[in-house]
Amino acid sequence: MSSVPASPEPSVPTQDETHGRVRALLAEMTRALLDQHPEIEGFEEARPFRDRSSGGSWQGLGTMVHVSSLLVSRAPLHRAGSARAPEELCTVAELEAAASGLDGPLRGFALHRVEAPPGTSLPQARWRGEDGLTAELIGAGRLAVRVISGAFLPGSVQPLSSTSPITPPPRPVP
Repeated sequence: MSSVPASPEPSVPTQDETHGRVRALLAEMTRALLDQHPEIEGFEEARPFRDRSSGGSWQGLGTMVHVSSLLVSRAPLHRAGSARAPEELCTVAELEAAASGLDGPLRGFALHRVEAPPGTSLPQARWRGEDGLTAELIGAGRLAVRVISGAFLPGSVQPLSSTSPITPPPRPVP
């Protein structure tokens, strides 16, 4: 028998921890973008969130990942009166300026910028953490943000109606 203490087994976060972290990250991203670019006028949900299988397991239990709602700005990043149509893609410089404003806040979540996948048709920036959490900023006419979690264990004590910070939390029916 070894006298060396066993190293703690790596753990996987719970569904509630993951949903809370995704919600906090989305709130910080949208706040930072609105502070930097008030012309975008806020965000609205364009696609619903979903939990899906991660394709992996932890100690025999299947794990999940959370794909947040796609939050899209209400107005384009470029200012009204510009020669460009509102649906035109953001320029590389516009997207880079918006992404640079997120670098600091996302460092607080232990995320660092990584290259966007090759072959993407929309201008985008990505940040990733060691725990698999990925944040995305997409510049398609209007700015969009989304977060994809790392693996977590399914089963919630306090289910959320959404991890979007613009969706009010559920209220009990009186």
